[in-house]
Amino acid sequence: MVFDLNRKESLENMDKISLSNLINTLYQSLMKSKRRILIAVVITVIIGISGFTLWAYTPLGPAKEALRYLENSENVTISEGKWITFTPDNPKNAGIIFYQGGHVHPASYSVLAHMLAKKGYLFVIPRMPFNLAVLDKDAALDIVNEYGEISNWVLAGHSLGGAMAASLVYNEPDVFQGLVLLAAYPPKNNDLSTNELMVMIIYGSNDKIASPVEIEESIINLPAHTRTVLIEGGNHAQFGYYGKQKGDGVATITREQQHMTVIEEILEILKKVSQFNK
Repeated sequence: MVFDLNRKESLENMDKISLSNLINTLYQSLMKSKRRILIAVVITVIIGISGFTLWAYTPLGPAKEALRYLENSENVTISEGKWITFTPDNPKNAGIIFYQGGHVHPASYSVLAHMLAKKGYLFVIPRMPFNLAVLDKDAALDIVNEYGEISNWVLAGHSLGGAMAASLVYNEPDVFQGLVLLAAYPPKNNDLSTNELMVMIIYGSNDKIASPVEIEESIINLPAHTRTVLIEGGNHAQFGYYGKQKGDGVATITREQQHMTVIEEILEILKKVSQFNK
């Protein structure tokens, strides 16, 4: 009987030890699993951040043709810092601030900038964080404050840059006198239909990124007096000088032809805006 009791106690102790070992083993396994999961998450985050940073700092463009327009010319001086500024010798009473397309190098728009500066209009392209205007859509406000001698401003942008330009105009309706959207349209919650500023929207018939259908459907959120310009044969990428863009349509006109239309149209709005008395 004593033997049986001792054996019973021994078995109970063994059960306790086994249960304790089992719990400890499970705990250690769980801790190892948690560490593995944590390490995996950290590695994934690091890879994600590294990938995004690499993507962000290897933007589209600028093409070789654009680089030539970053050099001073007879009546235009270019300065590069937090902004790329194209300053005419005798600036008129209107300037233009331009927001680059998403993941596009700001210098990709130097041809447009230089050509308009040659006509007497200050042209400023802010450098956006990670080349994304959505991360600093208020950048134009600093430029307006910096150039107090310019009374009238047109805010312009391409693609994502255009959407952010429209959003800033929506938030600051008294700062700008004109808005130019290149293959872009306002965010749906930014209704500019009652705004009195001059608005122009230019888009290409062969654009597959901001399609003509999307552009035309968005016009309801713009003022009734908005000037719409459809460039037949134009596409998305040819609003800048940065090469082809994934997902875009094939243009049936040259980049130079598309640019000439854009320059002529923007000149018209700049001429009108420069006559305003602010």
